[in-house]
Amino acid sequence: MANFGKYIRSGAILTVLTLLFVTFSFAGFTDKVRLNEDGMFVDSSSRVMLFHGFNTVVKRFPWYDLQMKNESRLKIYKNLGFNVVRLGLMWSGVMPLKSTVNQTYLEEIEKIVDLCEKYGLYVLLDMHQDELSSKFNSYDGVPLWLMNEFPRISSDYKYPWPFEKPPTRKFYNYLTYACAECAEQLYTNLSIFKYWGDFWEVVADRFKQKNNVLGYELINEPPMSNFYKRYESLSPAYVGKHHLLPVYDYLVKRIRVKDQQTLVFFEPMTYGIFYPRGTGFTHAPGTVDDPRERLKSVLSYHYYCWPATRMKPNSTMPWWMRIFCDQILLPEVMINTAETARLIGSGRFMTEFGHCAPDSNPLSINTIECNKVLDTADEQFESWTYWNDKLLDNFAYPVPTHIKVLSRCYPRTVSGHLLNMRFDPKSAYFFLKFNKSSVSSISSNIIAEIFIPRAVHYPHGFVVALNPPVLKYTTKGDILSIKAPFCLRKLTLIVEVVIMKREMQMLPLKHEVAYPTHRNVAGQYKAKSYSEDYGVREHSLFLNRMTANSSFSSRRLREDQIATL
Repeated sequence: MANFGKYIRSGAILTVLTLLFVTFSFAGFTDKVRLNEDGMFVDSSSRVMLFHGFNTVVKRFPWYDLQMKNESRLKIYKNLGFNVVRLGLMWSGVMPLKSTVNQTYLEEIEKIVDLCEKYGLYVLLDMHQDELSSKFNSYDGVPLWLMNEFPRISSDYKYPWPFEKPPTRKFYNYLTYACAECAEQLYTNLSIFKYWGDFWEVVADRFKQKNNVLGYELINEPPMSNFYKRYESLSPAYVGKHHLLPVYDYLVKRIRVKDQQTLVFFEPMTYGIFYPRGTGFTHAPGTVDDPRERLKSVLSYHYYCWPATRMKPNSTMPWWMRIFCDQILLPEVMINTAETARLIGSGRFMTEFGHCAPDSNPLSINTIECNKVLDTADEQFESWTYWNDKLLDNFAYPVPTHIKVLSRCYPRTVSGHLLNMRFDPKSAYFFLKFNKSSVSSISSNIIAEIFIPRAVHYPHGFVVALNPPVLKYTTKGDILSIKAPFCLRKLTLIVEVVIMKREMQMLPLKHEVAYPTHRNVAGQYKAKSYSEDYGVREHSLFLNRMTANSSFSSRRLREDQIATL
């Protein structure tokens, strides 16, 4: 109980622990998620979807997290607002021996997938690896039996050459000749990568009917090819174009033998997103044979402030690092991923970010990096999965400093085009702006569903303001549904939503500067800095519009006002 006591320093935290078990409605997984022409995730009713979630990857036997079958934990994740899990699906778990499929392992993964569906969680199945194999002082991301079938490496270059002894620093094994050569064999040797295709064909056949399986991620962080033989292999653009893309085309073809619908997630080399055209991808995987594959392809990428990985994350972030990471590197990553997705016509998803565990120090790397990445993701309407699952302590209680930042207001579904979004975890002030499309083809009059983390950010209630005020809203659990009256259902109009703490209702409202941002349009991304009042000028315009229509809390408009919307 001493360990538990540190988390209940205030009545607010007790409220969190109490209310986290209040369930909210979930519409169910009626169909596979797909992409629209803008590269946004959409449901069967063509409503735009956003995903917030986390990674869970176990890099040893039994190759999955036993706690992912703990329904109490899954309920907490659901009530924190998470709707996706990037789940490690390990090649060595599926195929521990040559020509042998471990059905027991697949059954356990399927149980996790089914439990996730029960608690409103989509699952991204991730074939995870780091440094390929236990032969390179890592774990067997590629099965050991397959590594033994790779062409033998000359004794002059055997592992750990050029190092005298095996590297102990993380990822230094990628620099060994043996690891680089094995990566190249995996990408280019048909007698090797056909087993990779076998793996994905087995997985696709097993999970094709699971509507909550969001996608298949072909490989985690693909390493560079053998740059000792060809210096061009240091370039992620070269490896992406000549090695990764051809094998990705092959893997998509193998997957589509069994599953024609589930999205395919594909990664470039990790640093390929740091500069323009760095991925080397000239088309979405599979589109050479079927152009429609671009609407089933998602560019997966990871963002880390790499200089910070050499420092303690709870230490104060130096000014130079903040400039480099938050004003140069992060904006560049966003521009480059958007440009790549636009060129090849795919979607995109930030499947990893981290090296931050929000703490109470506003100057720490932990706090600054997590806040900046999440704020930027909101600006760009980016879906994300946090690395790794650090949200609960060893006793399965939520860690308050973590959930304060990672449990956020956000739209689960929107009927229309997102224009602007901002959530401030300090004040719990949320703003959303979107261009509502016609919903005449949708049976429901719901035009947006917003997750509201009541227990974390609104223990004393919240206030909602809508523009135009003729719109109505209802709440069920932690989901706020915005509804358009029949007279507006076939109209296209701008919708604005403000959500704030009830105790802020009498304060002067503050509001985000509503600069429109557009996905998949390179060059329009701007790294914005926000003042403490979030753009008072723009908020005053919002209030003026509300006042012009009716009172702040009114939900009715005269017929002549409707015509002006």
